[in-house]
Amino acid sequence: MAKCVGCGYCCKKAACFTAEKMGLAIDHKCQALRWDGERYRCGLYQDYPRMKDNLTIGAGCSSSLNSDRWPYLERGEGK
Repeated sequence: MAKCVGCGYCCKKAACFTAEKMGLAIDHKCQALRWDGERYRCGLYQDYPRMKDNLTIGAGCSSSLNSDRWPYLERGEGK
């Protein structure tokens, strides 16, 4: 899995299983996604770092359908 660049693509398109199970998905979008002023962050990971293995952080960063990632890669995120 690619390193997360913080574009929010994954969580905007489909909440991970953990978010779905916790009732944090509305219309399959994750409500735990947080904007910190520079990038999106997984709120579940921020609140429960031990859950990292159950989250799909970075799953969409390698998707060829993800055009949201390019501005973040150009700034050097995810390297």
